[in-house]
Amino acid sequence: MKKMKSEEQKRREQLAADLLALDNQQCVDGIHKLDKNLQKDIAKDTKTVDDNIKKEDDKRLSTKKKGKGIIRTERGFYMIQPRSKIPMVICGGIPFSATTPLFYTLSWDHKYVHPGHKKELGYLVQLENQEFFGKKWWDGRSDPYKLITGQDETWKPPHLNKNSKYVQHFTEEQIRDYISAPGSIQKYITYYTTHHDNLQGEYTGVCDFSNDNGWLKPAFLEKYAPILKEHFDIKFLLIYRDPVRRTFSEFSSKFYRPETFGGKLVKQGFVSPGQPLEDKHATIEDFFYHEVEKSDSRWYVDFFIKFVKHFPTLPLVMEDLWDPDKFKEQTDRLSTFLGYPITKLHENVYWPEKGPDAPRHDYLEDQWGSDREQCSDELLAHGRKVLDPVYRQWKNTFGSLPEAWL
Repeated sequence: MKKMKSEEQKRREQLAADLLALDNQQCVDGIHKLDKNLQKDIAKDTKTVDDNIKKEDDKRLSTKKKGKGIIRTERGFYMIQPRSKIPMVICGGIPFSATTPLFYTLSWDHKYVHPGHKKELGYLVQLENQEFFGKKWWDGRSDPYKLITGQDETWKPPHLNKNSKYVQHFTEEQIRDYISAPGSIQKYITYYTTHHDNLQGEYTGVCDFSNDNGWLKPAFLEKYAPILKEHFDIKFLLIYRDPVRRTFSEFSSKFYRPETFGGKLVKQGFVSPGQPLEDKHATIEDFFYHEVEKSDSRWYVDFFIKFVKHFPTLPLVMEDLWDPDKFKEQTDRLSTFLGYPITKLHENVYWPEKGPDAPRHDYLEDQWGSDREQCSDELLAHGRKVLDPVYRQWKNTFGSLPEAWL
């Protein structure tokens, strides 16, 4: 009896190790170097996975009998996911790297995950601001009730909008409770749990594609990631684009679209929160030339390291994902990570790179509304020089630079 128990423990330890290997090596291919703290965290997570296996054994076995939630991996073993946990995709940006086409790929073309009332409400960042920084709930940026009710937004498709048939199950009371002060992690969990339970089987899970998620602080993740993982089977996505070209699109949007949040920041004298402008700029060329060193592209690797400590995290490169020659390789990689077949990619204005001549696809105004001018070779060269540390950090972490990057 004692010997059988020991063998069972070894089996569980091996499964835990395989799961971790799947999340942090196979799915995140190309990673050659991780910092020492990350390695320690992954080792610590082995025990967490093992404990979860013990707690969920009965549920996993009953799931296997029903034939649900079983994924055969390339490593030759079966990963049995307890159906008590709701599949959830969380995206942390990076903005202007085709986050919207990626969202449409999962929520429109495949009906895999649905966001609820909005693609990105930014609830978790608002919760962090309230709890960790003492800010007023929803910090005065806008009325959260109006953000998720009222007229549909014309730049979003009807079935992924405020009044889609997929959110009709929410009562007035439920909506008001969700966005009322004070915010809480339980309200966030209740919203997505309620949403999933009423999707009538048309979608597999739920998603939060708020780009603001990328800015969540380590302390917030340490506190709330374990709680979220008790309820959701979370897969975290980050999508990247060439750092210089991404920055030019972001700065162009802020420069030419004063009605957006980023545009309002520029009017107030900031490139981004906490980053003041060097000066007022009359042209996008001056804006880019003098402010590129403040680009959010600086945080590419930091974002990945921060989230992979807490969730299975897949870094996607926009140029690779939409490269026709890499379609099978990239969609297989994404499918394996999600445990769901991805057979189509949504239209993407940013690839191939055409600047102001890019096609104006429906519901992608956030893309084609940014670049109004072509980024000159001189500006590209200047940006590449200033952001060279970003490229070097990427290469040091992932082993090589994407072929399509500068």
